[in-house]
Amino acid sequence: MLDFADTTMLNPYAPAIGRPKALFFDVNETLLDLNPLTESVARVLDGRRDLAVLWFTSLLHHSLVATVGNHYRDFGQIGVATLLMVKAVNEPSWFPPSPTGSRIRRRGRGSPGA
Repeated sequence: MLDFADTTMLNPYAPAIGRPKALFFDVNETLLDLNPLTESVARVLDGRRDLAVLWFTSLLHHSLVATVGNHYRDFGQIGVATLLMVKAVNEPSWFPPSPTGSRIRRRGRGSPGA
């Protein structure tokens, strides 16, 4: 039987840290069927399921970074921001409108001022 309080079975050189106070389980994609969400996001990304998967990974990454960095943002806000990022990076002809409503011109290789 495994004794989870005995950390020496994982690394005999590590100091014993005792029993954990909390356990976290990642239930995304395990208990939740994300296919409807993936299809919806893929439609926004011109049908590209591969970008929908990239979006979801980016969403989880940015939400974790914001939380750990004590910069809480609503999950929906992070979802929209990461969707705009994935779309802008993977569709060179598209870039989101600026807060003033005008289109932002993306500078890239070969562009004047790049």
